[in-house]
Amino acid sequence: MTISPDVPGIGLASLAMCLHNLIGRMPVIIKSRLGEGVMVEDGAVNDGEQLCNELDCALFDDMGDVIRTNVNMGKHTGLPIFISPVRDREGNNVAAIGIIDTSGMLTLKEFVDVTTRVRMQLQMWPP
Repeated sequence: MTISPDVPGIGLASLAMCLHNLIGRMPVIIKSRLGEGVMVEDGAVNDGEQLCNELDCALFDDMGDVIRTNVNMGKHTGLPIFISPVRDREGNNVAAIGIIDTSGMLTLKEFVDVTTRVRMQLQMWPP
């Protein structure tokens, strides 16, 4: 899998599905810098989701920190969302991944641990 700034959201759906299953099937949204977002929820991929406002914060934040905010539109309005940028080898933000905490149980530390593991795997790919 190659993650670039212009990969369409559906091209990132398999990564979103993997995270969705890994974290107890909480909704996951992913978006490349220039592409549309996709959301995985209840085991299904929904393309064209309109949660990109939150993801854009991480995409265009040069600090690259994990962002914790609340969803500001759609059926998950008001729920916490944890967002992390995905960087290329040069350190540029090329995509962003968000997890919507529908369970109320995800801590910032847990989210950072998950995203750290994903980043390490992506940096090691291809083998």
